[in-house]
Amino acid sequence: MKERVSGGGLRDVWMIVQYDKAASEVENGSDTNIPYESYVCVCIAGVGMVMRKMGNAATPTVEILLEDGTYTLKTVTTFKTTEIKFKLGEEFEETTADGRTVKSTITLDGNKLIHNQVGDKEKKEKDSVLTREFTDTEMLMECKVDDVVCKRVYKRQD
Repeated sequence: MKERVSGGGLRDVWMIVQYDKAASEVENGSDTNIPYESYVCVCIAGVGMVMRKMGNAATPTVEILLEDGTYTLKTVTTFKTTEIKFKLGEEFEETTADGRTVKSTITLDGNKLIHNQVGDKEKKEKDSVLTREFTDTEMLMECKVDDVVCKRVYKRQD
């Protein structure tokens, strides 16, 4: 039976309400504001400007379901829908929204889903960590690669 996740701090469907066009990058000891598209740019060399702009402008909705020990994390935007299925702690192959194929592992640490993505070193792709922290009303998402951090805030939908 498929059910929306309601335990462990994970809740239903989340809609983005704020995306951090002012995330921080630590460079030589000073903070510089950067947009989400810079995070994408650092993740993959050669991402086109159109793809970066579309990703930065997207207002995604995220749905998290649990069925027989397998999670489904579905992200929907007006131009693309992605869906991953995973079991906590088990590595799986993931195709990211920008088309990279990465090795991913997702774990649950209290009220946080920690999503580690390992990029293809031969293609000079970088590793990244997506942390989703759940409260009763929000999902706080932090995307990190190297010293570049982007933050997004989602509200739980009723």
